[in-house]
Amino acid sequence: MKKKALFLFCSAILFSTLVGCTNNSSSLGSSNEPSLVGPIQYEDKLASYSQDGVILHAFNWSFNTIKENLPSIKEAGYTTVQTSPVQQPKGGGANWWSLYQPVSFSIATSSTIGTKEELKELCEEADKYGIKIICDIVFNHMATTGGLDEWGDPEVDPEVKTYEPKIYEERATMFHHITEPTGIQNTTHCYNGLPDLNTGNPYVQERALSLLKECIDIGVDGFRFDAAKHIETPSDGNCASSFWDNTLEVAKTYYKEKTGDTLYAYGEILNDCENGRQLSIYTDKYFAVTDNSYGSGLINSVGTKRVGEIVNQTYGKKM
Repeated sequence: MKKKALFLFCSAILFSTLVGCTNNSSSLGSSNEPSLVGPIQYEDKLASYSQDGVILHAFNWSFNTIKENLPSIKEAGYTTVQTSPVQQPKGGGANWWSLYQPVSFSIATSSTIGTKEELKELCEEADKYGIKIICDIVFNHMATTGGLDEWGDPEVDPEVKTYEPKIYEERATMFHHITEPTGIQNTTHCYNGLPDLNTGNPYVQERALSLLKECIDIGVDGFRFDAAKHIETPSDGNCASSFWDNTLEVAKTYYKEKTGDTLYAYGEILNDCENGRQLSIYTDKYFAVTDNSYGSGLINSVGTKRVGEIVNQTYGKKM
């Protein structure tokens, strides 16, 4: 599955709370004249929780660029800002798609979008504006050279060895190697063109949880999980694992203990869960999902300037 550039989730919406109004009709003359409502007093207020507000997807923005624009982001009414993937990316993230090919399970030390210290500073500054920061996370796969390995699978980029030596050296067990995948394996045990991590492996889960805790420790308030449907759940039969229980669920508790709040999380589920799997295996316990049907209807309507069609477009799952 090829990655495509993502769009802003939605336009800015200001959340206003009506405090009160007065009727001044008694001073307007005859009863035939229309009544007018007096000055309305209101207060612009951002939603307290990410799920109740509007998320700005700051696609490919650096942490410093987001920080510099926080006043405007707040004024536009955004409750939350989502960053691009924060892990160390292939080649430092020279291209947007390389940000989605991580070579580590830690916040990047050298990336086009910034460093751990810059992300920490962003979170601290965002707090001053009442804005939450959520980060894109890639757990399903790692970076590839573009070639094939001895199993005939996408070859793991040797840059992984620098940051995750155990995962690289033990590639035989740390990644899936399915010669002829069938059924659910086609979704959870292989991935088009990229090395598919064995997310059922305890060490992979340990490293994944470490990344979530690292982000929470510096002020991150939530996560978006890339390619989430390609990571199995306990409901996936002989492909099942407790990955999400041992990572995200533990992180939710960790965040609650540190902040007293609820960690926000959602996953990328493009189209459907495949092979008869239901969204509920993710949404009933773990996270909400992106609303998606690739947006072709909306794009076509905008291109032809048919306003009626734009207003009436549907957007897939709506979850």
